[in-house]
Amino acid sequence: MQHRNLKIAILVTVLTVVFLIAAFGRLHSTISRVIQAKRSSVRVGRHHHDVHPAPASRREPTITSQVADGVKRFVFFVGYARSGHSIVAALMDAHPNMVVAHEFDIFQALVRDDGSTRPRFADKREIYKALLQRSRKSLQSEGIRVTDSKGYTLSVDGLWQGNFTDLKVIGDKAGGKTVQVYLKTPLKMRAAYERLKRTAGVPITVLHVVRNPFDIVATGALYKASPVHREKLNVSLSNKLDNEEYLTAKANQCFQLASSVSSMIKELKLDVMEIHHEEFVANPREVLLKICGKLGVDCPEEYLRVCEEKVYQSPTNTRKLVVWTPTLHAYMTENMKKFPFFKNYQY
Repeated sequence: MQHRNLKIAILVTVLTVVFLIAAFGRLHSTISRVIQAKRSSVRVGRHHHDVHPAPASRREPTITSQVADGVKRFVFFVGYARSGHSIVAALMDAHPNMVVAHEFDIFQALVRDDGSTRPRFADKREIYKALLQRSRKSLQSEGIRVTDSKGYTLSVDGLWQGNFTDLKVIGDKAGGKTVQVYLKTPLKMRAAYERLKRTAGVPITVLHVVRNPFDIVATGALYKASPVHREKLNVSLSNKLDNEEYLTAKANQCFQLASSVSSMIKELKLDVMEIHHEEFVANPREVLLKICGKLGVDCPEEYLRVCEEKVYQSPTNTRKLVVWTPTLHAYMTENMKKFPFFKNYQY
């Protein structure tokens, strides 16, 4: 009897061990499937994130060699201070396929770089990286993007300033500074332009933003007259800025820049797109469509809608806030006739 009981005990023990081993096997298999499913979901999530970029505020793409090679066009601005080219460039920078730096001054940078034993801009990727960095830096301080004392900022919420999805166009907005480089050192400017063409290896388009010279001169005078602009001067329609000598000096600067722009276009054989500030303010959608068409990028509806909301409904006629003596008025009118891009303007 004892022998029989012993056999039964051994059999029960063996069956118990077998059951426990089988149960452990099933548990291990279940745990493995859970872990594998978790890993798969992580991979799928990462793949989905790459295909569908997160909002611009959450991503900061970089200029890789592949991104640099994908750029199809370079742009820069020529023009005049207070002519309205800052808002045009800011809205271009907000496009998902464009980066347009705010006042990087690419040609002055190339002029300085030419004499260096260790050139900073040895290839296009380094140039593009610097432009993207400048675009982002402009957004870090609202002061860089403020254009008037009322706090009007050129930052465009919800779009792609400082970022991009598929970069096709890159460039710099330093209109007046670019013309000044040509005015002061034309040979160096020519060399810098030729270097940019070689390095970028893509077509270069120049945007020439034009505004009524009466407004350019008046805005420049009022802007420079006080660090807090005209409001502290108590300038109004009934209390105008009256300083013929100062306004004449500003007019001379305007027409000197206009002469340099004309010479640049002719000498460097620039591919120029002319944009009139008044037309842009009146119909930003139409002008942005023309810009996108010229540069070879799509113009999404949401982009156009947000940009339209950013632009003032009508241009500011600052010419009415200064006194134009008969002599100064005649001087302005005669000089405007010399330039095709000014000839249709009047007071």
